Amino acid sequence: MKYWFFGFFFAFLLIVSVIVIPTTIYTREYEKMSEYLEKNKNRKLLLIELGVGRMTPMFIQEPFWNLTAILPDTFYIGVNDKYDFLPEQIEDKGTVIVENIAKVLEDVRGKMKGGTL
Repeated sequence: MKYWFFGFFFAFLLIVSVIVIPTTIYTREYEKMSEYLEKNKNRKLLLIELGVGRMTPMFIQEPFWNLTAILPDTFYIGVNDKYDFLPEQIEDKGTVIVENIAKVLEDVRGKMKGGTL
């Protein structure tokens, strides 16, 4: 009888740690981001995507592209060392830099220190 209880308790902890807690964290963060976007939807917004591959575009790239397309003063910059892909719908509101991320950030830092940015 004892072993059954511990097995049930372990299964309960597993469900809570794998499903409930991440879902709660995700929901809270999603709500914070949604509130921020709603509050700032008419302001200038720059979305920078650093090093996201093409394996799972639906998690980062597609939401960024959709936001760029629907928010009026939003611009998208993608930095990736392999992929040069930008959807047609945001070609006039975005660009992709095909380069190593560390190199791009180093160049930006140098320009900021030199006062040219």
